[in-house]
Amino acid sequence: MKTLTVVAMGALLLLFFFQCCPSETTEVRPPGEEAPAPLPVEEPTPAPVGLSPDNPVPLGYALVASNGAVITVQGIRARGEEATRLALEWNMFNNPDPGNEYVILSASVAYEGGGYADTLSISDYDFKVAVGTLIFDPPFVHMEGNELEGEMLPGGRIDGLLVFEVPQGSTGIILIYDELLWDSYYFATE
Repeated sequence: MKTLTVVAMGALLLLFFFQCCPSETTEVRPPGEEAPAPLPVEEPTPAPVGLSPDNPVPLGYALVASNGAVITVQGIRARGEEATRLALEWNMFNNPDPGNEYVILSASVAYEGGGYADTLSISDYDFKVAVGTLIFDPPFVHMEGNELEGEMLPGGRIDGLLVFEVPQGSTGIILIYDELLWDSYYFATE
C-alpha cells in the first residue's frame, strides 16, 4: 500500500512538472496547409518630445516644464580649443582635464509662472549633459556675467551659457534639465 501511494505521488509530481515546464515541441502540418499568420507586432510608442533622450527637443524649440520654466537651447556656441580659450579669458584656472574638452551651450530660460512657486531660480547645476550612456555634471568653471543663472518673477527671462566638460570629439550631446524632485527634460544641442 505504501509503495502504491509513493508511486501515485511520484506520478502526480511528474504530471505537475510537465504541466508547469512544457518541453519544446515541433509543429507538424499536413501537406499544403500554410502556417498561421503571425500576430501583428505593435511598435513601441515613442516618448513625447523632450521626455526621453531618444526624442529630445529640437534646437530652437521651447519646452514648458511643469514648474513653468520655458527652456530653449540655441546650440553649441563653442567647443574644443575655442571653448578653452573663452574659458581661460573668464578665469586663468579654467582648463579641461587631458582627453576632455569644454562644450559651451547657449540657452535661455523664461518663467511664465503657474508652477509651484512664485519665483523660479535657475543655475547651471539644474543642467547636465548626456553623451551616449554617460552623464556629465557641469564642471566648476568660473564665468563672468555669461552664466545661465538667476531668479525670476513670472514674465522674466535669462539668456546665458552653460559649460560642460566631455570627452574630446563627443557627438550627439543631449542637454538635460532636471526639475528639482520632479521630471527631467532632454534637448538636442546639435
